[in-house]
Amino acid sequence: MKYLGDFKEDATVYVMFNTFTSDDPSASSTITNFANTDVHIHKDDSDAQRNNAAGITVSIDFDGITGSHMIKIDTSDDTVGAFWVVAHDYFVRIEGVTVDGATINAVVAHFSIENRNNQVDVTHLLGTAWLTPGVAGTPDVNTKTITNDAITAAAIKAAAIDNATFAADVGSTAHGTNIIALAVRKILEELNLDHLLKVTTGVAADADLEDYVVAGTVMAHALSTGADVTTFKPSTDSLEAIKVHADTIKAETALIVEDTGTTLDTLIKDIPTVAEFEARSLVTADYTIVSDLPSEPPTTAQIKTAMEVDGSKLDHIWETTEDDTGVRRFTANALEEAPTGSGSGLDAAGVRTAIGMAAANLDTQIGTVDTVVDAIKLKTDTLGGAGAISWTYTLTAATTGNPIPGADVWATTDEAGTDVVASGVTDTNGKVTFYLDAATYYIFRQLSGWNFDNPDTEVVS
Repeated sequence: MKYLGDFKEDATVYVMFNTFTSDDPSASSTITNFANTDVHIHKDDSDAQRNNAAGITVSIDFDGITGSHMIKIDTSDDTVGAFWVVAHDYFVRIEGVTVDGATINAVVAHFSIENRNNQVDVTHLLGTAWLTPGVAGTPDVNTKTITNDAITAAAIKAAAIDNATFAADVGSTAHGTNIIALAVRKILEELNLDHLLKVTTGVAADADLEDYVVAGTVMAHALSTGADVTTFKPSTDSLEAIKVHADTIKAETALIVEDTGTTLDTLIKDIPTVAEFEARSLVTADYTIVSDLPSEPPTTAQIKTAMEVDGSKLDHIWETTEDDTGVRRFTANALEEAPTGSGSGLDAAGVRTAIGMAAANLDTQIGTVDTVVDAIKLKTDTLGGAGAISWTYTLTAATTGNPIPGADVWATTDEAGTDVVASGVTDTNGKVTFYLDAATYYIFRQLSGWNFDNPDTEVVS
């Protein structure tokens, strides 16, 4: 009899044994009338044998070799309840078989099921003290020592991960250890899809998004014409930025309608065409102090009122004249109180001097006024700018960071500040919005009681 070893629960045990002739122990002899019912198994030292044939297969003269036989025992067969259990030894006996004409009863094998203490305490490995594992009883494995491609699909034993273990892990809500969650997260990060739903510190303000959104994708098409995300700037092109622009336009449009008492389409029709603008010329004048200009263009009525209180009373002079074949002359009513005769009375030059006229032709005087008014209107029409980009400038105190309201701010295309393209006054939040084209501008600030380091160079894009 031989000890076959310590087997795992539900393992299959194979028992090989030989039979010989009675007069020559070296001469093999076959065995007759041997069936699985002839196999009896004892547990430990119990005489209550298992003589049920279920799960037992016998092979006489195995592989055609006379005298060599096999018994196959399936310990997962629980026909005899609670017989195959761990922590027990088992003895295999054949009973009532015939060998060389003699009846044989013999114990042919001994095995155990998880009944051997194989525990050892490992304190050193190749002379090096064993590190204390993170989990008691489970040695830590250094995965750095595993060669690339050492673990392949073929190398993983079938059913190495059982359904129960897999289901418990997949069903876990601990996303940091859930293998499915970790795999999905890896895919999301690889495709940059994680940036769509979470805040990331990897994207700087107005940074090139091409590293995060691949050009040509559906998302790229949603962000930019032609799916070129390199031109997309969140500060000006995001939904929030567009809403700010829309709210500003809506508010300013409402003010225009309110101030003029008319409809927006009527106002648009009154805007001069390109040809009309090109036909106009700007007279030579000193308009370098933009802060002296009003924040909104004056209306015709306001200009007329200003001229009336200016002291020249030009509107009154106009009312005292009439057309005389293309030349203005005083009306008879205007000349009723004019001096007559000669001598000390005022002549034409004296009249002009008395009323402050520089030339004899009144049309020339009125034409000069028209030219000046046109120049003023041209300047006031540019308040806020006429560019395609809505750009907001914020003015704050350098020491406290608090907004500075009520400051005059104007933008020029030159550092000397002579070519003014937009101007305005900061609101309560220290903000003023200009409409500019993409370029470099020089921003000038002015407010009583404040000293600013002008100009401030800004790039509009």
